[in-house]
Formats: sequence, C-alpha cells, structure tokens
Amino acid sequence: MDMSICDEKSSGDNGPLSRWEELIGEQYDIFARAVKRNAYLESKVVELEREVSVWKLALTTADKEKSRHEEIIRDLEETINLLHDDNSIVLCLIDGDGCIPSEAYLSLGKEGGRRAAARLTQELVTSMGRSAQLYTVVYFNRWGLADCLEANDICSFRELDGYVLGFNQSSPLFSMVDVGSGKEAADSKLREVLKMFSRLPQTKKIYFGGGHDGGYASVLRSLETEGLLHKLTMLKSYPRLAHDVEDLNLPSLTIEGLFMNVRLPSPVPRRPGERDPNPSPSPRAMSPESDNEPPGAPKVPGARKIDYSRPIHKQIPPACMYHYLATHGCRDGSRCRFAHDYSLSTEQMTKLRTELMRTPCPHSSKTQLCRAYPHCFYGHYPS
Repeated sequence: MDMSICDEKSSGDNGPLSRWEELIGEQYDIFARAVKRNAYLESKVVELEREVSVWKLALTTADKEKSRHEEIIRDLEETINLLHDDNSIVLCLIDGDGCIPSEAYLSLGKEGGRRAAARLTQELVTSMGRSAQLYTVVYFNRWGLADCLEANDICSFRELDGYVLGFNQSSPLFSMVDVGSGKEAADSKLREVLKMFSRLPQTKKIYFGGGHDGGYASVLRSLETEGLLHKLTMLKSYPRLAHDVEDLNLPSLTIEGLFMNVRLPSPVPRRPGERDPNPSPSPRAMSPESDNEPPGAPKVPGARKIDYSRPIHKQIPPACMYHYLATHGCRDGSRCRFAHDYSLSTEQMTKLRTELMRTPCPHSSKTQLCRAYPHCFYGHYPS
C-alpha cells in the first residue's frame, strides 16, 4: 500500500478528535471563568448584605432619633402655643406727657382714673378680638403735667393725683409711673421697655401711645429691621402722627374721648413775687403783731404778721415757699402745714428766694437725688 495514502487516512482520523479536545478546553475555560465569577459575586453579595445590615441599623437608629426629635418638637410647639395663647401678653405703652387724659376723666379725679382704665381695657380687647393679659404702663412727668394742666385750667393738682390713684388701683397690671423732670426721662424708659417686650415671644401685641413724638422713629425702625414691627399698633391721641412715625405705615387705633386731641400750650411762669390770686386760707391762729415792723410794709387785713427779727424763711410758722415762689403755687391748699397768709411784698419774696438759695439742698448735701432740681428752691453746689 502506498504510504502517502496511509498518512492522509491517519490525519483524517485525528481531525475531529482534535476539534473535540479544543471545544472541551474552551468549555472548561468558560466553566472556570463562570465559577470564578460566581465566587466573586457571592463574596460581593455577602459584602453588600453586610453593608445593608449596617444601613438598616443606621436607619433604625435614625428613625428612633427622628421619633425622639418629633416628640421634642411637639412639646416645644405645645409650650409655644401656651405662651402665645393662654399666657400671651398684650402691652399698652403710653407716653403720658403727650397722651394726656381728657378733661372729662381728669375732672372726676379718682373715679375718672378708674373709668379711663376700664374704657382703655374695653377698647383694646375689642381691637384684639380676644382676651389676653393686658399690661399697661404710662410714663409721665407728674410735676410738669400738673403745671401744664393747672395753667390751662383743666384740673387741679389734687384731681390729677386722684386720677393717677384711680388708674393705678383699677388693675394690678395698670401703672402710671412718675419719671421726674429729667430731660427725656419718659422717652428713654419707653424706648427700652418697647424693645424688651417686642423681642419676647409671648408678647402678642403692643399698643404704643407715642406716635405724636418723632423721636421714637429710630427705635421703631430698629424693630422694623428685626422683623418685629408687625406686633405694633399706634395708639393715637392727636389726629395726626409725627411725620417720621407716619412714614412707617403702622396700623393705628383712636379711642374717642379718652385723650385730649389738641396740644396744650406750655405754662407761662409767673413774674418773681407774683402771688396766687386765690390763696388758700390757713387755719392757724394769728401771731402777735411785731413792734419792729419796717415802714412801708404791706398791710393786708387778716394777714399774719411777720416777725422782722427773724429771716423770712425762718418765721414761726414757716412760710410756704411753694405758695409764694412756685409758678404752680401750693398744691396742698388748706391742708398745707406751712403758712399761706403772710403778707409779703415783692422785695420780701425776692429776699425769701435769696435766703433759700443760700441754704444747701438737704437732698443734694446728702448726695441724694433731688427730684425738684433744677427747679429746687434750695442751693445746689458742685462738690
């Protein structure tokens, strides 16, 4: 047999077998890669399951924290609602030197103060549409207001005192506070109280009776910057607010008949030595006539005689310096414990003023505050 034919047969028999071996090898490689990939994926699944368990734990913890925070928020909201609703404060803050009570209330004294407080409460509750704690403070200069009212024949000092007493007694949260005659004494207190209460979360509303004075515009604009101006309503006494205040376009409330709607002129001081045309009589007995009365001394029937051996301010009983020297006269009238019935000439009253000025003020000499300064009759000397 030909050898070439045998070689061809041999190579033909090995062809399919070799191909099968190649396919088996390829299949093995595929299986090996699949097993390796599967092992990798299984390890990845284990890793991911581990991460998922961690995230589940974190989510559970976060849910618990969320529930705790929600509970805290609910408690805070309840507290805020209590502050805003059940214990909310409505403040009525009034500049008493500009918002002057009407004559109808002042003339009634103590009863007028009570009626004015009741009217103010009624109108503010109506304006709010709901009840709340109403805290009302009026800051004013008692002496200055009394002088102004007396000079304009509105009411007496005693009637003003009665009005203040009635207003203060009308409610534990109603107060008229005398701040004295210092420059802007009332204004500075009003500004600070206004800022403090505006920033309190429980302050629901503030009725501010100071719109007549443009000096309050600066503090109102600072509250506007803080986003607190929505709490304010201007309580008007005069028909128009001050220009700088009016520019803020705040809501306003007018209570007809509660305050005077016109400005009162300032009192005109008396000339030195001018006496009250209607002096209050004194119940004291007349003292014996002195033998050393100088020529030209005034002779007024029924007047108490002056002991010219004593200084004018050391008479017995002492002369009432308010009756003779103050522009408003003596506010105590017939109840005054000093004498009103000496017949003093202009020269003698000038002498009385000079004698008192030479006497150190008893408050100033003790480094105490003199409420009458700079109108005090006694001397004030720098230390």
